[in-house]
Amino acid sequence: MKKTYYVYENSSTNPYFNLALEEYLLKNKLHSNYFLLWQNENTVVIGRNQNVVAEVDEQFATEHKIHIARRMTGGGAVYHDLGNQNYSFITDYLPGKNSTNKHFAFPIIKALNSLGIPAEYSGRNDIIVGDRKVSGMAQRVYKNRLLHHGCILFDTDLLMMKNVLKGKQRTDHRSVKSIDRRVSNLKNFVQDRITLEDFKRCSVEALCAEAEVQSLKLDAKDLFEYFGSERIKCL
Repeated sequence: MKKTYYVYENSSTNPYFNLALEEYLLKNKLHSNYFLLWQNENTVVIGRNQNVVAEVDEQFATEHKIHIARRMTGGGAVYHDLGNQNYSFITDYLPGKNSTNKHFAFPIIKALNSLGIPAEYSGRNDIIVGDRKVSGMAQRVYKNRLLHHGCILFDTDLLMMKNVLKGKQRTDHRSVKSIDRRVSNLKNFVQDRITLEDFKRCSVEALCAEAEVQSLKLDAKDLFEYFGSERIKCL
């Protein structure tokens, strides 16, 4: 019997709301399985154990109106803008069955492959095309629930990303070149023949092959009541 995934295409681009939504659905089991598609306006999202001062050029972020937010999962700092697509799986934690990043990368890779993109999983917990990273991912177990999320680089401003993330700013120019060479936008492989809407459609279709899919309807008021509006602003 196929499991049922509740799919929610989130229209909000507010990073604080979007990260709070993930936490709400992880900690409040309204349904067993969720698949979320969402985007953030210009934002640096740091891992739960990271130091903002060490990871982010805060002056640059302020000057360019870039938000800074902390997520529930570990891993490194990432840059989000409307040129990328974020996705989240929230489900029951089944050790040995769905506890790996590779497990959740499969439908995303399948969606990209269906669009003619030769994407594959990398041992670094990345999705790659050739030798270029186009998506990173992270996850968190909370009690008996699991959150897995990732970000597809479609047409992200990579120069902005390099400037705001201190990890991308190296005194040795060879290190910068190495980073630039490893990270790439999907748009470089598909020109203008594929859009983010195509990816969203194909990702849901890939999920449909593995599970029953239903649309999820949420009331933002419930989220604000759960966290409080001030908490969402400062996550």
